[in-house]
Amino acid sequence: MPRHVNSASRLFAISEKVAATRDDAKTLDMWIKIFGLVGEQASAIEVCRRLIWINEEIDLMLVQMGATHFSEHLYLKPAQGMRSAVAPTAMHGNAQAIKGSMSEPVRTGMEFCADALPDEEAPVDPESINELKSLITELRDMVAEAGLPDYLRHLVQRHIDLLQLALDALPIKGLKALTEATLAASGQLVYLTADVREDESRGDVDARKAVAGALRRTWTTVGKTVDVAVKVQKGLGLGYAAYKVLEHVLSK
Repeated sequence: MPRHVNSASRLFAISEKVAATRDDAKTLDMWIKIFGLVGEQASAIEVCRRLIWINEEIDLMLVQMGATHFSEHLYLKPAQGMRSAVAPTAMHGNAQAIKGSMSEPVRTGMEFCADALPDEEAPVDPESINELKSLITELRDMVAEAGLPDYLRHLVQRHIDLLQLALDALPIKGLKALTEATLAASGQLVYLTADVREDESRGDVDARKAVAGALRRTWTTVGKTVDVAVKVQKGLGLGYAAYKVLEHVLSK
């Protein structure tokens, strides 16, 4: 197993799950199982979304490997094999064809890249992810409250969507999925924090304070998780920027 946690190690982990699949399994069913999709998410659309994320990780890995001293033949062919295996057009059929594209040399190549590239982050603490899921449930309950003004309901739903998308992408994209969500949410957090502080005369002040408090707890948990990556590698500009933006907003 790779010693480092990065784009290539996550791709390698996916390739190992593909290799363990029965040849006669339907490709769509294989991806649904690998991605852990259940209920409404167990669909071709959600599979395609994740295959696109995998392609983005392949692109990122190639850029990172291109900056090393290693010869291109060590990583270009494995990357091409991986890309062929995750093409959305190959989603219908049996797993045998996908496993052929993701052969042992391809998997070995991905493992080599995972060890050649540095750590992007520390392993994500499962307890932090479970806490985030619980907070998302709390936000969903808030959206369902009859007395919540529509503009706050839409705001909370926006944050739920950002967080859920980040958690969905986490096994493929790693902690940068959370940093991207943090940056996307920071502007709304600034506005809501200022709105609650500056105008307490409106009738919905209690609802605004409740929403601000729930979002503050949620994004503080996200910030703590992102901070793990910052401590591992200060050079991760996006993760560091996201964490500092969040820290600034929540200190207001």
